[in-house]
Amino acid sequence: MFEPGEQFAYGLNTDLLGYLVEVVSGKPLNEYFAEEIFEPLGMHDTYFYLPEDKADRLVTLYAAVDEGLVVSQGDEADIKLDDPLYPATGARRYFSGGAGLSSTAHDYARFLQMLLNDGELDGARILGRKSVELMRAPRVDRDGDGTPDLGFGFRVVSDIGKHDEIGSVGTYAWDGALNTTYWVDPAENLVAVYMSQARPTKSDMRERFTALVYQALE
Repeated sequence: MFEPGEQFAYGLNTDLLGYLVEVVSGKPLNEYFAEEIFEPLGMHDTYFYLPEDKADRLVTLYAAVDEGLVVSQGDEADIKLDDPLYPATGARRYFSGGAGLSSTAHDYARFLQMLLNDGELDGARILGRKSVELMRAPRVDRDGDGTPDLGFGFRVVSDIGKHDEIGSVGTYAWDGALNTTYWVDPAENLVAVYMSQARPTKSDMRERFTALVYQALE
């Protein structure tokens, strides 16, 4: 599509990295994540596929259509879902390195706090400090405005003047397909998680949440 480093496009690159982890570790990715990330961080509600005794906690997926907000059947948005109840009813065979985990706000906040702490949380060292620095360093111009704003898996605020929301230089983040978002702001010693379960959506709550968090700072 283009020369490496020139642009950004979704692909299976991170899934390939997940498979590389399986080859090097000799373990399925779900087992590796559980042993090396989730258990050390106390993330007890994070899975590729939900256990049967937790399947009833899966949040309903909604869709905003002309008639209003309805329970999604999986075909209302540009991304078609074979089954909106995945990961409770999926084939349970594919562990994607680039997507597919289900979690809670509490668990994901602990993961983000580990990143904010340069790879460590409550005595558990998950990543080296220099690795986290490398991950959050902008290197690719994602939106074509001449300023690098994409690190290893994160969009990064490099220039607050070109950022379309209130925030801080150095903040790194990503948005989820179902209108979720998170960010890590080292300058403010802040992590934030916004959970939603809707696609398509007409809500601006994600953007309003960001504004409310920053407006609340002293």
